[in-house]
Amino acid sequence: MTEVVLGILGILLLILSIIVVRSSSALAAVTLMSAISLTASLCFVLVAALDVALTEVILGAGFVTAFYLRAIGETRGSGND
Repeated sequence: MTEVVLGILGILLLILSIIVVRSSSALAAVTLMSAISLTASLCFVLVAALDVALTEVILGAGFVTAFYLRAIGETRGSGND
């Protein structure tokens, strides 16, 4: 059963990655990258790598997403200088 779920999550990761690459909106791409990180975390939980899953959630879905959103906000606001 775990192999089936991992296979489905792997396909979902592939689909989300393709959508990110084809996305024309930076905000949508960042949101989807966060979803990729959360999906990867689920894969890590299923293979009992809880420490890696926690690190992926904190860094991938948390810190990196916040960093990219801040960068997008800064670049959109810099046109008034």
